[in-house]
Amino acid sequence: MIFRNAITVLRGAVFVKDDSPKEIDRVTQVLLNRLVEHNSLKHKRILAMIFSVTNDIQSKNPATAVREAGYEVPLFCVQEAQFKNAPRLCIRVILWYQGKIKKPVHVYCEGAEILRPDLMIPNN
Repeated sequence: MIFRNAITVLRGAVFVKDDSPKEIDRVTQVLLNRLVEHNSLKHKRILAMIFSVTNDIQSKNPATAVREAGYEVPLFCVQEAQFKNAPRLCIRVILWYQGKIKKPVHVYCEGAEILRPDLMIPNN
């Protein structure tokens, strides 16, 4: 059951193999496609997304990649704080969705599964 005023917040992360615009486009699309697929999201109900990137990602803003892919929602990108032993080449996202999702699936992929093994998507 979807409640008209309910909001679901989803999160996810992905690692890039190298800091190139093509790779950032690819992994950003993989991450969002999996969030949409695993949660049966409708594009028109996505309200906004905030991305964060580690400081070694400089060739392209993932929010730009999302805009170029056709998402017309508020998008924002920030640089993550630097910490000792923090992962490198990492893009994270927080996505706001208008609608209640019975069991939200957060997506960590392309190596980022190590960040939240407790949220691994079971293989069916």
